[in-house]
Amino acid sequence: MTATPYEEPQPFIRSIFGFLHLHNHHRHTDIGDGNGYRITHFEYTGAFVQNNGMPSPTYQLSFTALLYLSYKSTDSQVADLSLSLVSTLATSCPKLQTFYSHNDPTFKSFPNNIETMTDLFTLKLTVPFINGPLVFPSHPKLNDIDFFAPNLDTLIIDDTIRLPNLGSFSFQFNPQSNKTLDFQPVSFPKLTNLYIGASQNIPVPNPLTNLKGDNTFSPSLDTFPVIDLLYIQDSTAFPFTTYPPSLTKMSGNLGTLTNIPNIPVTPNLQLLSFNAVPQLAIPNTNFTNILGNANGTLDLTIMSSPNFAGPLVQETSLCSLGKLTLPPPSGVTSIPDCFWCYDSPARYSGPLTKPVGFTCTYTVDSPLVLLFGKGVLTGKNLGWTLPANLNNTMISVLTPNSKIEVTYSTPITGPPQPFAITLNQANNYILDTTIMEAGFIVSTFTVRQYPGRLAQVEVLFATVNWYIFPNITLDSYIPVAGPILNTQTNTILYYVAAPPNQPYTLTISNTYIQVQKPVTFNQVYPTVNDVYSTDTYWAIGSIIQFTGDFGTSNETSSVEFNNPDESKSICTVLVWTPQTLHCKLEQIPITQSRMATVNITINGFWLVSQVEVVTVKDECNQLTNYCNGKGVCNDQGHCDCYINQGSYYNNCSKPYPFINSGIVNDQNTTQRSISLFGDFGPYAMTNVTIKINHTMNCNFNQTGSTQFQMNCLLDASPTTYGPASVQLDLNSLTFDSKTYVIKFNNPSPSTGTTTTTTTAGTSTTGPGTKTPQEICDETTQYCYGHGTCDVNGVCQCENQYNPIDNCLTKFADNTTFNPNTTSPTTKIEVDGVEFGFEIVAIQEIGLDNEILKELLTDSWKSNITTNNSLINAVYDLVIANSSLLNTTSVTVNISFSQLPRTVIFGDQQLSIGPNSIKLAVSISGWTYYSNFATLRLVLKTTVYNDQSIEYDCQETRIDPFSYDNYGTLQYLRVLKDNVQFNGRFLDFALADGRTTYSQTLLINQTTISSDQQSSSAMIGITLPQCQQCILDPDFTPLLVVNDKTGNCSDDKKWKIIVGCVVGGLGLVAITVGAVMYRQKLMKTRMYNKKMANKLNQLN
Repeated sequence: MTATPYEEPQPFIRSIFGFLHLHNHHRHTDIGDGNGYRITHFEYTGAFVQNNGMPSPTYQLSFTALLYLSYKSTDSQVADLSLSLVSTLATSCPKLQTFYSHNDPTFKSFPNNIETMTDLFTLKLTVPFINGPLVFPSHPKLNDIDFFAPNLDTLIIDDTIRLPNLGSFSFQFNPQSNKTLDFQPVSFPKLTNLYIGASQNIPVPNPLTNLKGDNTFSPSLDTFPVIDLLYIQDSTAFPFTTYPPSLTKMSGNLGTLTNIPNIPVTPNLQLLSFNAVPQLAIPNTNFTNILGNANGTLDLTIMSSPNFAGPLVQETSLCSLGKLTLPPPSGVTSIPDCFWCYDSPARYSGPLTKPVGFTCTYTVDSPLVLLFGKGVLTGKNLGWTLPANLNNTMISVLTPNSKIEVTYSTPITGPPQPFAITLNQANNYILDTTIMEAGFIVSTFTVRQYPGRLAQVEVLFATVNWYIFPNITLDSYIPVAGPILNTQTNTILYYVAAPPNQPYTLTISNTYIQVQKPVTFNQVYPTVNDVYSTDTYWAIGSIIQFTGDFGTSNETSSVEFNNPDESKSICTVLVWTPQTLHCKLEQIPITQSRMATVNITINGFWLVSQVEVVTVKDECNQLTNYCNGKGVCNDQGHCDCYINQGSYYNNCSKPYPFINSGIVNDQNTTQRSISLFGDFGPYAMTNVTIKINHTMNCNFNQTGSTQFQMNCLLDASPTTYGPASVQLDLNSLTFDSKTYVIKFNNPSPSTGTTTTTTTAGTSTTGPGTKTPQEICDETTQYCYGHGTCDVNGVCQCENQYNPIDNCLTKFADNTTFNPNTTSPTTKIEVDGVEFGFEIVAIQEIGLDNEILKELLTDSWKSNITTNNSLINAVYDLVIANSSLLNTTSVTVNISFSQLPRTVIFGDQQLSIGPNSIKLAVSISGWTYYSNFATLRLVLKTTVYNDQSIEYDCQETRIDPFSYDNYGTLQYLRVLKDNVQFNGRFLDFALADGRTTYSQTLLINQTTISSDQQSSSAMIGITLPQCQQCILDPDFTPLLVVNDKTGNCSDDKKWKIIVGCVVGGLGLVAITVGAVMYRQKLMKTRMYNKKMANKLNQLN
């Protein structure tokens, strides 16, 4: 018993168990010497028996300063087995660090709440009275445990136990059947020493001789990386499948093992001892595999194993041991020669002695090859230790007797040289061999382009022995040339086919060393930065200049363009420099959106790139707007026009031949001399055939004929009069006018059935006939009372009355006109009644009346001015640049004046009444599809399906449309709410400054769904092919005044607008005209009325 400070107060407690009632205390607290000392150390060995009576069951100890407690019973006797010091140890001795207990009959389990004893470091227990089962506890600080339970059958160590600081663990118990101890590394992370069996440190009265059955450890003990010492007694199960890496010593009695387990030892293992293993045998042991990692430090000890007998002389792997221990009695009859070559008790301990006359044989397997001054020799009987440094040579043993490392400090080169190594000076063992340096050091390495589409591999060595030629490979690429050696510069060159641009592995090796370097092959040329032509446009013969990187040499070079049709366009190389490449274009590349694919090849290396190419073909497309849509540009930059659409010139913009107007030169005589105008092409006019109306032959006259005028002479004067068409064959190119071109006048105009003779100033007529004057009186009701019929049957109207309507209408003075500010959509108003029209489109019409092109008139720019009584509005059509008709110009001029006007249109003078609208339309620059194509101006207006007027108590139906004798729409009449708007279409226009025939047709008429009484009418005005086409219509407001007497109806004023459309341009002209029906009925009514008036006068 020790107090602090250390002393032995006497007499004091002699036994914890036997004298708890020494002073009949019910509580013993912090036993001391009365001077403030506390007990820190208590140790007792001896009998427990001392009769002081039965202890109190409520008695408690409290040693708050106790650090060390050890008691060892020699008699294992106590008064009350139910009272246990151990069960309350956590509360009675909370600071305890070391606890020894030996033969305590009350010890049935580990202390309650042992994990709370956080200072406990060492626990050593001999507990023979536990028969189990016993669960091993967890503890945060325990470092050393010795546990001996000779009567315990079941010790439970499972994966729940946590002993994180345990370094040494010794335990022994007595299982009566197979048991598994679950040793997890997480449970014992710091375990270094493991002892299984009898403790060497604790006396065991009844030693345990064996662990019965095939006991196993789960998991294998090799999972404990820091375990250092291991002792196992009498177990048939080997505790692991591989040796723990930190294990240095392992020994024990392993029951019925028949061989040393075939597990390679680790270099750290220093002792492997098998004691009393009766079945252990030599033939069953694979020493070569077991000792493969031995490095001369392992002591293999086999004792008291009678079946381990026989010769070991062939087991040369035993020479890698540090020592072989075979204590007598041993049945081993021989050991390997290495132990006799270097005879020493430090290497062999056993009953055998060195054979008489023994001679040591030492050999090497191959000559010494150095790598950077170091080499390894393998052989037989090379010894355990060699002289450290002798003759500039350092030798170290890697594996005793079989592998040594030689370091030679003198540089050598060339072929192998003689070399001697002293293995043992005492025995004069000298090994004769050869030495050679095989190492090399790579300084630089490159893989670059080389002519012929090769990759040149160059390796520069800092050191190399050229006697051993290095082999160089680039992945799996097979060399096609080389190697080329330069011993002056220490370089090797060799060549492979140029690989793709990507990383590779460069391998440099000889028989003894291999070096691998990562390397990337990059094709650096050819590259193109820019390309341009010495000409504005690329053409055959153009010099094409490329700038970029074209290599450092030019062995072969080519430039070609890969065309979309898989053909090639060659460009012959003229000039090469590292930065420029010039070539002459032999064929023009085929481009797509001005891009071409060029293939430039330099020394076998090619570049495929897209470059911008502006060829003469591109120039042609740009300048001609793709041959004006009627052909294709060829590689020479010329238009190839489509032959199925006729003939053209001027880049397919000008079709020919065509005729747009003509005149009869001798109109007042024979009418045989004819001039035709149009375009007959820029070429010589030969093989010309001209016909009029498909029947009359007109002989071509070269004199006076030009590209735009053709003269001919009829064989005879015409016998059929009126408008006529023309047919032309020019060098097998034909033209047939769709409209009339010329007009023959009848030299003897018909006078109907009336004949007139004059005698003494008196005019007479034949019986039963009427004069034109009489017919006029009857049909116009005497010019509707506002004029008189002359002898030619024409109404001569009173002032302000319109002769066009036979004096029925009177010029209005209350017309309202407001020009549209955005488009030439015209509206005119008379007393609140509106009439209007709009231009819809301009169309190009083909030979079969199909629409070839259409220009919608939906976007305009306007300029409106007012000067005195004249309003003038000018509209220019806006045409998109992307349109094939972007060269076309369309201008509309609308003027309005309250005063009468006279205008000149062509060769005619036109009179326009007051308050009239004049419309002028000009179309120029139209590109035609073929020489047969014509123009059509499309107008849209509204007409009424059932309309009529009444005069002198007679109702006359007004037809919206009326035509002339040649099928041309002449008048348009629109009558609404007793207001009539009349429009008139003239049958001529101006084509390239000349008067020509113009035909107006009704395209379609559609009833308006919202107003079944009205229809939408589309009217087309046709024009021949011309470069400048002009028409000039006008619109005049008129009043119809019914001032006849009678009460059939109230007097009414009829408002009429008369529109006179002059010209043949495609413009919708609204004309106003009145067609009078039922003339005979009106004549009869007039006659009857006259007779009634006469009768009234007579009456």
